[in-house]
Amino acid sequence: MQTNQTLPNGDLVVPDNYKYIECYLTLRCQLACGFCINVINEDDDHKRRNSEGIRNNDVFKDKRFGELSAEEWIAAINRIKTRPGVPVTLGGGEPFVHPGFIEIVNGINRDKEIDILTNLRWGQRGLERFANEVDPARLRRDAPYASIRVSYHPNEPGMEPLSIAKDVKYLQERGFSIGVWSVLFPSPAQLTAINQFQFIAKEQGIDFRLKEFVGIYEGKDDLNKPFAITYGDYSKYPGAAFSRSGFKYADCKTTELLVGPSGKVYRCHTDLYDGKRDVGSLLDIDFKIEDKFRPCSIYGRCNPCDVKVKTDHRQQIGHTSVEIKNVGQA
Repeated sequence: MQTNQTLPNGDLVVPDNYKYIECYLTLRCQLACGFCINVINEDDDHKRRNSEGIRNNDVFKDKRFGELSAEEWIAAINRIKTRPGVPVTLGGGEPFVHPGFIEIVNGINRDKEIDILTNLRWGQRGLERFANEVDPARLRRDAPYASIRVSYHPNEPGMEPLSIAKDVKYLQERGFSIGVWSVLFPSPAQLTAINQFQFIAKEQGIDFRLKEFVGIYEGKDDLNKPFAITYGDYSKYPGAAFSRSGFKYADCKTTELLVGPSGKVYRCHTDLYDGKRDVGSLLDIDFKIEDKFRPCSIYGRCNPCDVKVKTDHRQQIGHTSVEIKNVGQA
């Protein structure tokens, strides 16, 4: 996405109670994981696309999500002013798919801490270019987890355990802070693959951690009877997620700065993946981040990541990304 406007350079102050910042450089991805949380359409269509092996890279490339150029991303991110300990996370989709990914990493001011979320399907040339052009010290900070966090999806093409371990070790030996995370999606194939990778990671000295699956797992038991199990603690805001109709009004306030591929800022992950209801843009010099409740008419369709009780950026349990009040009140 190219603009003719003058790129902004004024400070954009992030409220002190914000605990997470993510810039989704792109929502394109080479994978088609069935449990991906980056849902842009209704659930049934999302499941259909993934069952047919349609990659997010194909879904997003011609859709409504324009992408900022590297120059625009650098200018936008350099505006962000936050307290120490809250890094700017570069994610997606797969951020490496953005053609200016390395340029963006190197262009962000050194006073800003950076984390990267990636599937690391960069290819050998991509790995070598990243290692040769990015200073490992740029991606090191005082945190209880690695700055480069690789998402391991064992049932996807190109995500063979030994291959992923080899690529992680390559960057690790080049001095980068890197670890591997995998979602505990409760399918037998996923859990078996995770168990195998745990042994590989331990043997090779790789930091390997597990993330709780967020959502509803549907399947059939040994008698071929269907079942559905909800994974995650959503007790703080009952009924906020997984509804298909009967949405309610609520007032909602976030503790996260979520920036979509076009530089627009969204109040929650549902709005981000819908590409709707933005509250402003990092490219707008007059935009300010307001720590306030905003009206919402789709309580019940909340993204589970926003309302799940989880750990915060310092790995302390009890946090939810949003605060909600006045549910059901017009």
